[in-house]
Amino acid sequence: MNVLLCGGIRKHHDFLYQAGYDVTWLIARDNQFPEDLKSPPKRLFVYSPDDKIETVHAVAMTLHGIVGFERVFSFHDDSQELAARLAESIGCGFTVSLEALRNTRQKPLMRRRLDEACVPSCWHEVAHDETSLLQVAASCGLPKIIIKPVDGTGSKSVVALQSPAQISQGWTREHVPTYPVLLEEFLEGKEYSVESFTSFGVHYFAGITEKFIDESTFVEIGHIFPADLQPEQARLITDYVARALTALGVDNSPAHTEIMLTRSGPRIIETHTRVGGDWIPTLVQQVTGIDLYELSVLAQMNHKWDGAKSVFAQATAKGFCGIRYTVPPAAGRLIKEVSGIDEAKSINGVLEAYAIRRPGDRTKSLVDSFSRMAYVRATQSSRDELLSTLDRATGCIRYDYEESPS
Repeated sequence: MNVLLCGGIRKHHDFLYQAGYDVTWLIARDNQFPEDLKSPPKRLFVYSPDDKIETVHAVAMTLHGIVGFERVFSFHDDSQELAARLAESIGCGFTVSLEALRNTRQKPLMRRRLDEACVPSCWHEVAHDETSLLQVAASCGLPKIIIKPVDGTGSKSVVALQSPAQISQGWTREHVPTYPVLLEEFLEGKEYSVESFTSFGVHYFAGITEKFIDESTFVEIGHIFPADLQPEQARLITDYVARALTALGVDNSPAHTEIMLTRSGPRIIETHTRVGGDWIPTLVQQVTGIDLYELSVLAQMNHKWDGAKSVFAQATAKGFCGIRYTVPPAAGRLIKEVSGIDEAKSINGVLEAYAIRRPGDRTKSLVDSFSRMAYVRATQSSRDELLSTLDRATGCIRYDYEESPS
């Protein structure tokens, strides 16, 4: 069977190759890795991230005229709208609707849909330019707000503004690179993500992930699964997320939903029609046995697949699994040597230790998820043991830098 695959996530792709499909892979240049050239797809086409979706659609349909695609797959919400449009043009169908994609990808629309469904959300407003940003921030009456891209991901360009009534033109020009932006109430509380799978409108929950966030940049620096919550707190969160996903039209896909547990209850930050990043599905599988990567593929391979209920019914929780990232000490430092990886791996409970930044690389400011230095993934029977293991293992990893010229 000839199939068209749009975008990442690569963990899903192995299932397509194992099924024996002839895969044509279409991916944006900024998401393509050198090792992808040695991967199993029969054809690999790379397009510019600046290309309009209509342009890429036209190229893909030209390929369809030559190859004759029978199915379209996509497992990342960055490329799922393209896949849904192509599936409609080819006539093969796609599991995630365009409505659900737009409701989840476009943050202002997400807030509006939640308001319409009476799902508690937060104050929000869109600023289309610097003038409107200054006006809205100065008049919002809130002590602190978040400013973010209307459709961003990976914690890029997310910034907090203290005392918005005193916002200045100089501050906006330093911290807000592009417009439009979404202004939101700063939610106080503890942040979690909810890992779920929806089949024919029924939401199944694999569990809740505890998140560790850098306070100044909001970049995620660690996760533990399952979260340290009382059963009634967990039910409150999953019931809330179920309402939110229903309101947004998510009815046949995985979802990774980030929420803040505030004094007033859970409040959604954002959600995605895909599995979580940062190895979260691997943490989930280690603890519960549920393979969210495989479920996502099965749903797209078989549009009427209804096996989710039995998979979740058979899941059993055992222990805790987590990941911890190290962060750069400063930007622009040239890495001379990385040591301690093998030492970290030797610690009981450590599943993986990996240096993202290597000798010859320069460190970046911690502005997004792609700026982090290294990570350790581990499992233990208790949360306290896991935290201790992650502390010890990340403490083993050492970076040495070239001396700056005087």
